[in-house]
Amino acid sequence: MRVSSKGHYGLLALAELAENYKVRRAVQVKEIANNQQIPLQYLGQIMLLLKRGNLVHAARGPSGG
Repeated sequence: MRVSSKGHYGLLALAELAENYKVRRAVQVKEIANNQQIPLQYLGQIMLLLKRGNLVHAARGPSGG
């Protein structure tokens, strides 16, 4: 089975969010992009899809995630 790059990156982002969920810490998209070596603009598009699918919650602001 083949997984698209968007699907692969989405799973990497969700895995990182799950790791940080244990300590109840918001994670910024740019932090995930840096840690997982995913292009920031592309990850932004993926996170928007995950948000629309109610898989993630977004918070705006300096300490948002």
